Amino acid sequence: SEFGVLSSGVIVATSAHVLFDLEKQKRYDACRFHFMALDHLPGYQAEVVLELSSIGNFDPARSRLSEQFGKEDWAFLYIEKDMPGLPRTGRLPIGSYSDLLGKPQQELEFQFISFSKSTGSITISTDCEVRESRVDDLGGGGWPGQLLDNCDSEGGSSGGGLVAISGEQPFLVGIRSGAHWSGEVFPEDRFPQGPPDGSLWNVFNNTNYSRAIDHELIEALRVLVSKINTNSRI
Repeated sequence: SEFGVLSSGVIVATSAHVLFDLEKQKRYDACRFHFMALDHLPGYQAEVVLELSSIGNFDPARSRLSEQFGKEDWAFLYIEKDMPGLPRTGRLPIGSYSDLLGKPQQELEFQFISFSKSTGSITISTDCEVRESRVDDLGGGGWPGQLLDNCDSEGGSSGGGLVAISGEQPFLVGIRSGAHWSGEVFPEDRFPQGPPDGSLWNVFNNTNYSRAIDHELIEALRVLVSKINTNSRI
């Protein structure tokens, strides 16, 4: 591939904020990856090698109302240890969202893969609507590649994968960061945790948002693969 062949292990895409204690505004010293949320099975979990991971410049102290909030909320995490439960095939190729824009819309299907807090498992939301944020919506068009979607999800879905299917080929094109909602429609005194699960989606009242995979992230991944391979030869 354009990234070269990873000498060992696997790289996982997620949001940067899941690596932080947001209350203390401090990054965790150690993190573990649980494949398919099977954290009770030893063959499906492993330590994340944070020193050989690539993490966006996410600032937990930045106000959610700031224009650039979410742009740096991405991470590529390196898992060095083999996990017996991790399949060797069926992994999603990564793709630039902007490169898909030239394709006729009817050829694209969007799905969202994430953890479900209520079921304790991985779920897939299908037939999602996706659009890039504009000046007049909740995202404010604050930065290129802020993708708004109505994919069905709930608490715990941060870091989930937004997937575009062209023909029969799926591509990972976005990483879920969080949600925007209107304080007028969902006032904090009545909805301290934000809109309830199942609330109607509207880019002006209540919407999820993701960080699009773009050429900047693809280059970060290419550099990371090269760094990991170099480190393994030392």
